[in-house]
Amino acid sequence: MQSHKEMHMSTLSNAKDGRGLRSGSQKMSPPAQKTLKNTYIATGLGLLLAAFTGSFMSSPLLAGLGVAATIASIIGMFVVMFIALYRAEKPDGLFWYLGFTSLMGAFIGGAVNLAAMSNPGAVFASVGGTAILFIALSAYTITTKRDLNHWGGFLFVALLGLVITSLINIFLQSPLVMLVGSAIGTVIFSMFIMYDTSRIVNGYETSYVRGSLNMFLNIINLFIDLLQLALMFWADD
Repeated sequence: MQSHKEMHMSTLSNAKDGRGLRSGSQKMSPPAQKTLKNTYIATGLGLLLAAFTGSFMSSPLLAGLGVAATIASIIGMFVVMFIALYRAEKPDGLFWYLGFTSLMGAFIGGAVNLAAMSNPGAVFASVGGTAILFIALSAYTITTKRDLNHWGGFLFVALLGLVITSLINIFLQSPLVMLVGSAIGTVIFSMFIMYDTSRIVNGYETSYVRGSLNMFLNIINLFIDLLQLALMFWADD
C-alpha cells in the first residue's frame, strides 16, 4: 500500500517556487505567520478527520472491497487531492483538502486498526514518536528560519527511489527491504517536515491548504514508516 508516498510526490511536483527571506536574517513576516498558523490548524483538523473515518474501518471490510474497488478508491483519492491542489487558493480548497484527509483515513484505517488490536504498544509508540519528531523538527526550523528550499530536488529524487523500491518489494516480499525502506522513509519524511515548514516560514509557500496537504502527508508517511519499524522490532521480541 504505497499510494500515500506517490501522492506526496504529486504534491512536491506541484510546489510553487517564490522569493523567500534570507535565512535567519529577519523575523517571520505577518503573512508567513498567518499561513503557518492556518497550516497547523488545518493539519490538525485533517488528522482528526482521518482518525475519525479510520476508526470505522477494518481490514476484513477493506479486503471485501476487492482489487477493482481498492484501485478505484486510490484513483478517487488522487482525484480529490489534485482538486484540492488546484483549488488551494479558492474558498472551497479547504473542503477538498478535508475530503482528501477523510478518504486517506478510511483507506489506511483498516491496517492501523489491525495493528492496534495485535500490538497496541507499537501503535502508541509510533504515534508518540511521530508527535515528538514533528514538534522538534518544526520548532527547530521555525527558530532558525533556515532556507531549505534547495532540498526540494534531492527529496523528490529520494522519494521517487523509495516509491520504486516499495513497489518492487510488493513482489519480492523481503522483510529486509521493508526494514531498510521504512528506516530511510523515516529520515526522508522528517526532512520533508523541515522542508515544508521552511517554505512557509521563508515565504515560498503562501497557501495554507497546500501547506496543510503537504504536512498531512508528511505526518501520515512518517507515522506509517515508524509503525512498520515498531511492528518489525516488536515481532522480534
